[in-house]
Amino acid sequence: VYQGVKNAIFKQNGITAQRNIFQRLRDRKITPYGLVKKAACDCMPDTSAVGAELETVLLDTRYADFVAAAMAMSDIYEAGLTTDLSAFEIWCRAMADEIAGKPLKTYRPLIDDAAMPRVQRMALDAIMNGVYGRMQ
Repeated sequence: VYQGVKNAIFKQNGITAQRNIFQRLRDRKITPYGLVKKAACDCMPDTSAVGAELETVLLDTRYADFVAAAMAMSDIYEAGLTTDLSAFEIWCRAMADEIAGKPLKTYRPLIDDAAMPRVQRMALDAIMNGVYGRMQ
């Protein structure tokens, strides 16, 4: 039955479980360079270098899986099945520090897209803050 459902979804939408994080982000109309270009600060003047570093980070399965988990969590949150994001916030901060390679002194909202679901924005803010911290 499970295999039949997977086959039906693939035939209808071309969606498979093996899609990479860039495909999953694209499904949600998000691109790494788009995130950098729309950053809510002027702290990233070299968008090309930041975008390349963001892509490099997302190629690491640890961080790609973090973003994929955030997408799943986002769907759950948006459906009203959970309301407390405090543990997720701690995870986001830890991922940002890990990407930066050091504890971040400054952690700021960098994703300026009110239409983006809150949990996705939190995760992508973490990735962006980590990249920015790494590049300083």
